[in-house]
Amino acid sequence: GGAIVPNNAKVILYLGTAKPESLCTVPDVTGMTEAEAEQALTDAGLILRAAGSADNARAISQDRPAGQEVTAGTVVTVQFGDGSVLD
Repeated sequence: GGAIVPNNAKVILYLGTAKPESLCTVPDVTGMTEAEAEQALTDAGLILRAAGSADNARAISQDRPAGQEVTAGTVVTVQFGDGSVLD
């Protein structure tokens, strides 16, 4: 109670039973749009935390490696950026 969260934040509230303890496999979302990455993670039983943005943004990294087994409901932070920009 009393927590301050951004207006676009997703809040997961577990009611009744305990948080799921089943394992899920983290998918590789690199190269995906934010919508595609969110769908892939949701389908796997995981939650997306998007970081960064740009026009034509694609996932450039994720904090959990693809193939790692994690508990269902784990938050995966994905960095998005414009991969078409060259140094």
